Amino acid sequence: MEALKQWKAIEEWLVSHTDLKIPVWFAVDSEQVRSIYASLASSQDQMTLVVESAEPVVLKKFELSNVQGLLTGLSSGVSGAIDDELSGDVTKIPTIAITATWDSVAAVPGLAVGANSGASGVVALFHIARSLSKLYANSRTQARYNVVFIVSSGSHLNYAGARHWIDSSATGSAVRDSLEWVLCLDSLARAGELFLHASRPPKDPNAARLYDTFSSVAERHAVPFSVLHKKINIAESASGWEHEVFARRKILAVTLSQYALPSDRPGIFDTTKEIDMKAFSRNLLFVMEAITRLIYKQDQKSPSVVSSSNLNETLSRGWLKSIVGQPRMVPYIDATKSQLVDYVEATLKQFAPDVSRQTFKADTERTFYSATSATLTSYRTQPFTFDLFLFLGILAVNAAFYILIKRNLSEALVDFASLLMWIKGRFVPSPSSSSSSSSSSSSSSSSSASASSSSSDKQKSKRN
Repeated sequence: MEALKQWKAIEEWLVSHTDLKIPVWFAVDSEQVRSIYASLASSQDQMTLVVESAEPVVLKKFELSNVQGLLTGLSSGVSGAIDDELSGDVTKIPTIAITATWDSVAAVPGLAVGANSGASGVVALFHIARSLSKLYANSRTQARYNVVFIVSSGSHLNYAGARHWIDSSATGSAVRDSLEWVLCLDSLARAGELFLHASRPPKDPNAARLYDTFSSVAERHAVPFSVLHKKINIAESASGWEHEVFARRKILAVTLSQYALPSDRPGIFDTTKEIDMKAFSRNLLFVMEAITRLIYKQDQKSPSVVSSSNLNETLSRGWLKSIVGQPRMVPYIDATKSQLVDYVEATLKQFAPDVSRQTFKADTERTFYSATSATLTSYRTQPFTFDLFLFLGILAVNAAFYILIKRNLSEALVDFASLLMWIKGRFVPSPSSSSSSSSSSSSSSSSSASASSSSSDKQKSKRN
């Protein structure tokens, strides 16, 4: 457990430091990796590691994609009677938004599968859309709320997808202006406490009702639950949670997550091994009941319209498998051509009749490079003493052959002595040559000195 904390700290440091001068490679644990590690740890062997990868190039402008689905609620006329002709007019009734991010983030793009942080939120959104679509299919159980489902991208780029959705003209001002509250789903597939991150104080009646509903439903389902309030610092442009993007636009928004801090997200350790399907199903029932009580304005004594029959664990496993099947860190996944985005769009169309996709260019100062994977090859090498003894052995064999060819040991030794003298004269400087050069320099200096003295004597005689 302590080693896991240390690795998480290392990954957080790598993510926060964007000016690394050298590449840092990670290897997935396997028998081959353990064998290499054992060889490196051994003092008897020496290893040479070679990393082979394509030359990384800068990824310039890249595109992201959001998927939006809309369930239109039942409007009411001025007189208060239900008017079927007004059904579908989003300007007549308020709207709530359920959001999740389909991409993931990690220090290693090739290992950014984001099973809990990312994928579980999308699966929870699918279940909520599936449950509400059954209720909205009948006018008698259709709520007087529009529900918009947003599966955004760019979560590690300061929630670029959520910011684009709010600012985009394709979203429609009617939907944005009618937003009453927004629920952002982050991580729900593990056992433990759930946190409702919020920025608006409970003095606001709508905020108080939202917090109280989630708290009471969590108590009903025996879910450990806390509401964490954090005031947004307008001076900081970065958003730790997705709801802060909406809160900056004066929209009531909250984020439901199993992590108390954004830095607690596991990154490369967020795999399917961390998923607890039993806890995930419990958390899904809790979220779905809280949402239905809010949009149908039910008090705590009213029976819930959500039951365990609304959940299908086989669907949950299938959706998780399809989403986690590949790393999803942008820009290393082409959002415009990704089959995953097509899958999200096709799945949402099963539950929401009005589904659209938004494609936009990312606005970020970060620089990304194309190389995300490489092949590591290890070579076993011998120490220097082995090369030295090998050289001496080869030299001895050649000397023996030379003696056999000469058939005279004394002549062979004379030839060896001549060879050594030639090598010495060729590569080792002679001390006599350096001394002679210095003496000649001294003599030339003395000659020049005597010449200057004689010339000075001549000048003196001329003056006399």
